[in-house]
Amino acid sequence: MTSAFVTDFNIALICRIIPAIFHPIYCGLALTVAAEIVEPEKAQDAVSKVIMGVSAGMIIGVPITTFIATTLGYQYAMLWFSLVTFIALIATIIFFPSLPGKKQSYGNQVKVATTGVFIISVLGVIFLNGGLYTAYAYISEFLNMITHILGFELSIVLFIYGIASIIGNWLGAKLLNSNSKKTALIFPIVFSILMIGLFIFSRAKLPVIILMFAWGILAGIANDISQYWMVSAAPEAPEFANGIFLSMGNVGVTLGTTIAGAVVAGMGVQYVMIAAIIVMIIDLILLFTRTYKYPIKQMDNSI
Repeated sequence: MTSAFVTDFNIALICRIIPAIFHPIYCGLALTVAAEIVEPEKAQDAVSKVIMGVSAGMIIGVPITTFIATTLGYQYAMLWFSLVTFIALIATIIFFPSLPGKKQSYGNQVKVATTGVFIISVLGVIFLNGGLYTAYAYISEFLNMITHILGFELSIVLFIYGIASIIGNWLGAKLLNSNSKKTALIFPIVFSILMIGLFIFSRAKLPVIILMFAWGILAGIANDISQYWMVSAAPEAPEFANGIFLSMGNVGVTLGTTIAGAVVAGMGVQYVMIAAIIVMIIDLILLFTRTYKYPIKQMDNSI
C-alpha cells in the first residue's frame, strides 16, 4: 500500500524489493505444506495445484493490474494489489493448517546443497528454465516481426499460452506420478521438436497459434518437473529445496533472457528457437546424468 502514495523513487524501489523477497518464501512454504497435508502418493498432485494457482494468478493478475494502471493510474493499481494481498492474508489465516514444526537446524538443511545430486539438480533446473526463456523472452517480438501477430491478436495468443500452462501444471503432475524419469528425459526432446516447428512455420499464423498452445502446456509441465527435481534431490529438507527451486528458476530466466538478447542482437529474433534447442540439449545431458548417476527411489515410481 505504501507504494501507492510514495513520491520518492528510492522508497518505491524498496517497497518493490521487500515483496519480492517474501514472495518465494510464501510460495516455498505453500508447496511444502501442500505436500505434507496429503497422502504421499497425492503429494505431486497437491504441489501442482499450488503451482497452478501461481500461474493462474499471473495470467489473471497481470492483465487486470495493467488495465487499472492504464485507465486509472499507477496509484489505483497499487491499491488493487494491496487489496488482493490482504485477501490472501485473511485466507491464509483462516485456511492454512496448523502443523507441528520439525526440529531441523538450518545448517543441516543447507548441508544438502553440497551433495552431488543436489548440485547437478540445480544445474538441471537452471538450464531447463534457461531453455524455456531463451525462446520465450522475446516471444512478443517474434510474433510481431515474423508471424505478424499484432495488438489484440497478440494479447489473445499470449492469453491462450497462459491458459495452456495451467493445463500443463495439471498434466505434469499426472505424468510425474506415472513415470517421473521418462517425463523428465523426454521433455527437452519434445520441447526441441516444438521449437523446430515454430522455426519452420514461423510465418503461418494458425500453425504458430497451435504451437503456442502446445508450448504453454509444456511450460506448465516444466514447472512441475523443476519443483519435483529439486525436492527429490533433498527429500530430507523440502522447505530448503522448494526455496531453491524458485531461486534457480529465476536464475534460469536470467540465463535464458541473456542468451536470447545476444542472439537477437547478433542473428535475429527468429533464431532464438535454435538457441533454445542448444540450451535444452545441455539440459538433457544434465537430466540424463542425474537420472542414472544418482538413482533416487522417488524418481523411479513406475520403472
